[in-house]
Amino acid sequence: MPIYSFKNTKTGEETEKMMKIADRELYLSENPDLRQFISKAPALGDAARLGITKTPDSFNSLLKNIHKNSPGSKMQTR
Repeated sequence: MPIYSFKNTKTGEETEKMMKIADRELYLSENPDLRQFISKAPALGDAARLGITKTPDSFNSLLKNIHKNSPGSKMQTR
């Protein structure tokens, strides 16, 4: 669930709440003095969590050996 930042327009108090998007809409409608604001950029995480990883050299050499030992294979053109 995302964390939302809210500011009270009367008191200037800032708060953060963790809630679903649907709950945020209801929360804002029940609290008319609150306004949502962006306090910081969302965290994107590290490369491993995003699925961006470098193929290990051992795997690349394995593919080269398969290609070398499979003459006539159309594996490379796929």
